[in-house]
Amino acid sequence: MITRTLESRATVAPLTSVDGLAAPSPRNPALVRQPSPTAHDHDILTTAEGSRRLGVFVDYMRAAGLAGLLLEPGPFTVFAPTERAFLKLSLRDRDALLADPRRLTRVMRGHVVPGLVPSVTDVSSRLTTIDGEKLVITSYAGSFKVGNARIVQANIPASNGVIHAIDSLLV
Repeated sequence: MITRTLESRATVAPLTSVDGLAAPSPRNPALVRQPSPTAHDHDILTTAEGSRRLGVFVDYMRAAGLAGLLLEPGPFTVFAPTERAFLKLSLRDRDALLADPRRLTRVMRGHVVPGLVPSVTDVSSRLTTIDGEKLVITSYAGSFKVGNARIVQANIPASNGVIHAIDSLLV
């Protein structure tokens, strides 16, 4: 099990700065429109580790031996299941997934797309994962989905790509 320290979380750029702008400061309003120097300084792995919602995704990527992939130059687009997404699986299913390294690796690689898909659009898109599997992004009434998973937070920037948080595993 991976433990995270407060020190490591403190160095990660906040995920609320999606557009790369520094958060407004009542003490210094001039910062409102200046680019944040840390907005894209962290790779996908570090950015996901710093998120309250994506810690389990990082743990599963590490268990699959894929943490290094998220450190490569990329660019990559990662559809990262939130912690709630993993809770949709029964404990038995999560244990079975972790106990089968080949399946775990295949499932986790299915969340990574080579190239940059920085935003989802109203047009349906077909994407190909790093393993050649097809993913379809669809839009309906302002909600975006990749496969059957709803995108709950889009466009989380990283130095080597972008993360879109999703509410289910892509299995």
